[in-house]
Amino acid sequence: MLVNLLGHVLLRNDLQHLILLLANLRKGDLYTQRWRIPAEIINKVLLPLLALRVPRPQKIAVGSAHIVAIKSDGTLVCCGSDDHGQCQVPAGLGPVMTVAAGCHHTVAVKTDGTLVCFGANSYGQCRVPADIGLVIAVVAGHDHTVALKTDGTIVCFGCNCRGQCQVPANLGPVVALAAGAYHTACVTADNTLVCFGSNNLCQCQVPEDLGHITEVAAGGDHTVALKVDGTLVCFGCNYNRQCQVPENLGCVMAVAAGGFHTVVLEADGKLVSIGSGCCGHVRVPEGIGPVMAVAARDGFTAAMQVDGVIIFFGSDDLGEYREPVTWTP
Repeated sequence: MLVNLLGHVLLRNDLQHLILLLANLRKGDLYTQRWRIPAEIINKVLLPLLALRVPRPQKIAVGSAHIVAIKSDGTLVCCGSDDHGQCQVPAGLGPVMTVAAGCHHTVAVKTDGTLVCFGANSYGQCRVPADIGLVIAVVAGHDHTVALKTDGTIVCFGCNCRGQCQVPANLGPVVALAAGAYHTACVTADNTLVCFGSNNLCQCQVPEDLGHITEVAAGGDHTVALKVDGTLVCFGCNYNRQCQVPENLGCVMAVAAGGFHTVVLEADGKLVSIGSGCCGHVRVPEGIGPVMAVAARDGFTAAMQVDGVIIFFGSDDLGEYREPVTWTP
């Protein structure tokens, strides 16, 4: 599997089909004869390949006490707490295309589609199924991992105490996904949002009039959905006002959700944090440069600037504000 910097995927079978297609075209003059492309090839191979949709690669992730980032050359780097081995990057890992972080574990997808997990494994959240196959995206909840395969199916493993790993039988192909503390959210190929797992605060109660969704994020007990028209919709826990979307919000490029807050990355690189003002996680540092990637967990936010510098800010478990920390991977 080949993956470019934009996350576009080309599989071995696609290359074989392309070779056959070109060989067929060479049988005639493209300008004077009809193309000899069977309808079956067009319908089953060419059109699905052109319509291939792949989730945006996640270049940064935040665990309960560690940060994970992918450098421009694909190298995976970690910093922070390593009490469960969540920062012990395997030797010879090779280039990585997307990353996720659970409470105390780290998950990465290599550019060849291999899924690698390390760190805490008390619930099997790092026990990758032997038959999982090629993966194009991954997310992590508190103690569970969700992987999106190249065929659009998802595989969940780890803690299933609240049904967060019980994939609905009729889910269908998935194009985007997110993992909250104890719930999982997916966007299917028809842009429908499906949530399963813990629903104690209605974080899995998808609004009936939600409409079509393009992206989703999941926090501790809330879910954030980005509609095709650019509108942001939040539902679930709102104790800290993390679901109160500002009326003057600009064009949204990406979203992230922490335990008590929501973070929005606007198209101009501006970062907007939504949630209670009593803690530091909503205080976007002054002077932060244009941002290209964002991640959140618990009370913390990590923002990667366009120059590659990562700004880490927020509040600890006691709600005490922590001064922003700068990290250059």
